[in-house]
Amino acid sequence: MNQVEAKIGNTKRLPMTAWLDVLRVVLPPEGVMLVGAGAGKGSWVRWLQSRGVASAGVAVHLVEGDEHQYRNLRRNFDADGGWTSWRDVVAPAAGTATFHRVSNPAESGLLPAQSLQKLWPHLGAEQDALIEDATTLDALYAEAGGQINWLVLDCLPAAALLQGGAKLLPQLDVALVRVASDLSPELLADQQAVDQVLHAVGLRCIHGQAERHPALAHVLYVRDTAHRLKAAEQAYQAASESARQAADQAKQASEQAQKALQEQLRQAQEQLKSAQEAWAKEKADLMEAHQEASRSARQAEDQAKQVSEQAQKALREQLQQAQSKQLEACQQSINDVEKQLRASFDKSLANSVKQIEDFISIQNYLSNGDSLSNFHGWPISPDIGLFLIEHIRERRHDLIIEFGSGTSTALFARTLKISRPEALPRAAKASKGVKSLPVRAPRPVCTFEHDKLYLNKTKAMLETQGLLEWVALNHAPLVDWQDDTGHYLHYDCDATLATLAKQLGAPPKRVLVLVDGPPGSTCPNARYPAVPLVFKYFARHEVDVVLDDASRPEEKAVIELWRTYWKKRSIRAIATSKPSEKGLYWARNYD
Repeated sequence: MNQVEAKIGNTKRLPMTAWLDVLRVVLPPEGVMLVGAGAGKGSWVRWLQSRGVASAGVAVHLVEGDEHQYRNLRRNFDADGGWTSWRDVVAPAAGTATFHRVSNPAESGLLPAQSLQKLWPHLGAEQDALIEDATTLDALYAEAGGQINWLVLDCLPAAALLQGGAKLLPQLDVALVRVASDLSPELLADQQAVDQVLHAVGLRCIHGQAERHPALAHVLYVRDTAHRLKAAEQAYQAASESARQAADQAKQASEQAQKALQEQLRQAQEQLKSAQEAWAKEKADLMEAHQEASRSARQAEDQAKQVSEQAQKALREQLQQAQSKQLEACQQSINDVEKQLRASFDKSLANSVKQIEDFISIQNYLSNGDSLSNFHGWPISPDIGLFLIEHIRERRHDLIIEFGSGTSTALFARTLKISRPEALPRAAKASKGVKSLPVRAPRPVCTFEHDKLYLNKTKAMLETQGLLEWVALNHAPLVDWQDDTGHYLHYDCDATLATLAKQLGAPPKRVLVLVDGPPGSTCPNARYPAVPLVFKYFARHEVDVVLDDASRPEEKAVIELWRTYWKKRSIRAIATSKPSEKGLYWARNYD
């Protein structure tokens, strides 16, 4: 029995797919990530297809770093219906990494051919590629929206790659990992190294299955429920301790209030005693002075007794009322403060965590010596800004069209300047004070704004940031526009869009459209004309349409008008609504 079999036991008891079928019921997948998907014909991709995992509404993300394998993956695998495919080289840390392409495509990755020749003596090196934008498991987890609880890591060295998943690993219920037993321990490709990483986050090995080569195997890990129960118990104990402290404080406050009331009662009783003593003395004097008039004295005594009883009764009622009012006021005060603190804390915490995370992500991406100011006050929220940055970086758009200008204009320009410096037309790089000759290629960002004052503010901001050469700012007053859905006021942009289409050249080119204007107060469904105007000239290109504020009722009505427009013209539009602070709607006309 080799080293892998020695650690995982008899690998021939049940096939791995049988274990996966059981876990699909016990720990159902909410999101699946498969790193090392190859051309999409491997055992684990076939298992996911045959079980209809994506058809059940579970997002499945296929990741492949080899360019040739990824092209085959896209050609042989339909990414519709919950499947997505990413071409990314996964490494222990983000940044630079070397990808080694070897004669056996299944072994291409971060390990050079000479490190694997103990397993494959005739394995040859074909190409070593320096990758400057290698990613991590945590970065892919964030890009997937944080909905991953199954991980298939079908590549070496697994333990090294797992080091880049500090945020992902605690969320996993199931992990299927490829390991090798005969390689150098420093490579972190053996099962012992993988056990050390996964045991630390509560995942335990339950099964293994060797490959045709006896030194290679796939090992299955599942969430240790005892570990999770212990964490829940610790959280419960902490909550119980907080509740006990709060109860002690409330008890202490109640005791103090009772003590104060008792003191007031004691003082009142002393006053009553003094009054009674004074009355007794006065009574004695009267009896001594008026012994002859006993009848009068008795009448006076009866009257005094009645007055005393009434005074005692009134005093007791006043004390009881005062005590009741003070207790009620104290309890009401405690309840009001508790409600205010809880409501304020819950609201602030839910929004702040989301916005701070996205805000930090954007600032980290854009930081290169200076940065965009006042980001959280933008018309678009940071989470939408982050989505646009990542999408521009992935798609590498040839043209960005923006309806409504602002700090989002600077976001587009800065992102292109960082990720695609070659997209700036050469003639647009003329020195200050020298007028450029006309160029056929358009500037990468074209913005339409009807408010002259706001347009000038945007221009001043771009000049300050050194980004004006990336943007074509167009003053486009609102004009009448109509189609079969009604009459609208929209930007005067038809001629400019026609010119842009000619300058852009033959399709297909990649075009991003952000619809963030005109304001909703302009007219009902004011943002609807953007799609008919763009698709009039760019329908044969690959177009992404992004609508901000998609959670508002009027924007939802605009989305329905767009769907009707596309359906009537047989334009296939793939639409997605992404969770964000104000709502984001994204539609595209390509696969």
